[in-house]
Amino acid sequence: MGHQRSGAQAKALAGAVLAYAENIDDPGVLAPVIELICHKHVSLNIKAPDYSIVGENLLYSISEVLSVPMESPLISAWGAAYQDLAEIFIGAEKRLYDERRNTPGRLAGLARLHRQQESKGKRGDHVFLSEARRRAGPA
Repeated sequence: MGHQRSGAQAKALAGAVLAYAENIDDPGVLAPVIELICHKHVSLNIKAPDYSIVGENLLYSISEVLSVPMESPLISAWGAAYQDLAEIFIGAEKRLYDERRNTPGRLAGLARLHRQQESKGKRGDHVFLSEARRRAGPA
């Protein structure tokens, strides 16, 4: 069962936002946790636009749970805190994506692959893949 279905993802998000709110004056204390979350997000190919979707749903959930209208100053404050936290994640994840992209031999995101070589070994078959080279289009 995935984190979405089990509710673990929602609890993790709520915990992260609460931890940020509790440490809003010194978010640096959260650096190790933020780094861990960022690595997970990059492994799942989470991108900056995803944060606005999550933020909107988070605020609606807070509004519903607290029985507070979306126009409430409380929801605005949570929205500002979430946006600040999202910007921290987006910046850290951008650095990780850039690092991946600039690492020789490392693929970033989706890539076309072709089978380069195949061998049969005692413990099973081995297939070697390499990134397909893009052909230059018409000038």
